[in-house]
Formats: sequence, structure tokens, C-alpha cells
Amino acid sequence: MTDEQLNAEGDAPDGDGAGITSKRTLLLVAASLFLALALVGGLLYHRSLEASQRVLEEAAACFERGDYVIAMEKYSEALKMRPGTGEIFYRMAYSYEMLGRYADAVDSYAAHLENNPWDTEALVRLGGIYLRLGMYNDAVLLYEEAAERIPDDPDVRYALSVLYERLGRDEKAAESYVWLTESNVVTDPEVLISSARALMKLGQYVEALDGFTKANEFLPDDDKRAFHGMNAAKSMMGWPTDDAVVVTPGESIGNIKIGASSPDILSVWGKPVDRVAEGEHELWTYGTSSEELSTYVFFQDGRVLEIATRSKSHRTSDGLGLGNFMDPKYSERFDRWVAGDDEEVYRYILKGGGLALYSEDGATAVIYRGDVPLSTEKGRRWRLLSN
Repeated sequence: MTDEQLNAEGDAPDGDGAGITSKRTLLLVAASLFLALALVGGLLYHRSLEASQRVLEEAAACFERGDYVIAMEKYSEALKMRPGTGEIFYRMAYSYEMLGRYADAVDSYAAHLENNPWDTEALVRLGGIYLRLGMYNDAVLLYEEAAERIPDDPDVRYALSVLYERLGRDEKAAESYVWLTESNVVTDPEVLISSARALMKLGQYVEALDGFTKANEFLPDDDKRAFHGMNAAKSMMGWPTDDAVVVTPGESIGNIKIGASSPDILSVWGKPVDRVAEGEHELWTYGTSSEELSTYVFFQDGRVLEIATRSKSHRTSDGLGLGNFMDPKYSERFDRWVAGDDEEVYRYILKGGGLALYSEDGATAVIYRGDVPLSTEKGRRWRLLSN
């Protein structure tokens, strides 16, 4: 074997070892580079998180103090660094809303709700913007969904009522406004007054009266808005607005109450224009015609036993009086019969008692206690009055 052959055979092992070493070296270098890149990437990501967190904290501080311009800018910056993070979309939307940038607010609330569909507060705020923009069909869908989630929320109910009204859905609007006036959770007089006024426009006068009456309980004494609303509703229904002419069956006419003493009546009404006495009974007469609220007070042993009137101005709180009691719509409220030997006089006794009306010329209404008034038996008061 020649020296060249020996050298050639001897070089083979050295060459294979060098190749393996070279590959190992490349792997080590690659691994080192990968690790370095991972470390650098991790460090950069960590720094990015720190930076975005810092921006979010700055944005939150601005948001809390109401600096919405800077807050919105900071949240936009944070959104680029960490897309879709936390409450960014909601707070951006709220900032846009506070700045009057409603189109941007709509987009941000919608983006927030895509990831948080059960956020009812965001749902309501988006509905409120639609309402403000006159997008009533879009708004009503959101408020109806909100009302299903939080059925006792007065703000949601009020907004829904307004939307139904503006959409011309009067029946739904009236139903919703009535909910507000009847619900125990509504104590804000402004909501109650607004609801009652809306019911007036919708022709729901009884319900409007209930709303104004409830609102009046929460207003200071010098605020008469609800009181005037009550009178407006009563006037639309033909109900008396002056307490002095209100008949309360079984109790009173105005401030003349059954059971009151004769000095009590004198202190309020003064001396009668006529006074008739017979034993323990007395009849005092006030006024001389129906236009002057002619009123008759029958005393027994110095106490008011019955009160009578021939004035059409005297009516129950819901408008029933001598001027309309013969209307067929009131027929179910009375029992009727002929009493005594005078078949020309029909007595109408209010079911439940306390009020009787007569159909003769110069008809009379009698307020009494018990089953029937004395006049139905041709009693002493009736004779005195007839004289």
C-alpha cells in the first residue's frame, strides 16, 4: 500500500467527524438564535403589555375625571396595541357619546355588544342614542329587549313609552305610561308628570288623573304643576275641580259633613238664609237658587243628619250629579223605585248607599247615612223641605 493510499484512507474518519461537528455547531447556533429571538420577542411583548397597560391606566384616569377627549385618544391608542381588550370599546363609546359624536358612539357600542351581548347597560345606552337620533325603530327593539331583562326599571319603561308614542303605537304607549303611573318603583315626579301629560294627549283622562295625583305626593307644596294637571284631567271628564262642590256619598258636600255640629256649620258657612225648627229637628237653607248652590242641612239634636242640594254644580268626584244622573250610562249605578204615595217622584238610590236623587222638577240630591234617606219615607226633613 502506498503512502498516498494510506493517507487517503486515514483522512476519511477525520472528514466525517468534521461534518458532524459542523452540523452540531449549526444546530447550536440556530437554537441560540431562536432562544435569543424568543427572549427578545418576549421582552418586546412584555414591554408592549406594560406600555399598553400604562396607556389604559392613563385613559382610565382621564375617563374617570370626565376628560373624554384625551380618554378617547388614549383608548384608541391602546386598542391598536391590544385589540379588543376589556372595556375599551364601551369606554370609547361612552366618551364619544359624551362628546356628541353619536355615529362613532354607535359603532363602538355595537362592537362592545358583539363581545358582550348581555351588557344591558350598553344596550340601553345604544338605544338612547338611536332615540336621540330619531332612529325609533332601531331604538324600540333595544328598549324592548332591555325591558324584558330589567322589567322594573322606570327609565327603560319611560323611554319605551316615548318610543311607542312617537311611532304612533298609541295602545302600547298608553299601556306603558299607565305602568309608570301605577308602579310602586316610580317616585320621580317629573316622570309621573310627563307620563300623565302623555296620557292626556292619548285621551286616557282617568289614568292621567292618577298619574298627576301620584306626582303631587312627591312635589313640594309650592309646586302646583301636578295639581293643575289634576284639574285639567277632571275638566276633560266633566268632574268638579272645586272641593267645595264635591259630593261624597254618605259623608259630605264640600266642607259640610254629616255628624258636624251646628256651630261647625256656622263657622264655615255663616248664618243660613232660612232656618226652620221642629222639636229636635232643624232645617237650615243656604242660597236661593240652583246657580247659587242651594243647600239644605238637616239637623237632629244639633248634629248634621242629612244634606240636600238642588244645584247641578254639586257633583261626586267622578262627575255624577243632578245634571246627568238620568243618562243611561249611569243606569247600572242606581236602584230606582217610587216611594210613598207620590208616584210622580222617582227615587234613585246609589248602589252602596249614601246618595239619593229625585227625578221631579227641581230635582234634589240627598247625602245620607244608613240604608235610605229620611225623605224616602216622607219623613220630617222631606216635609220641611217641601214647605
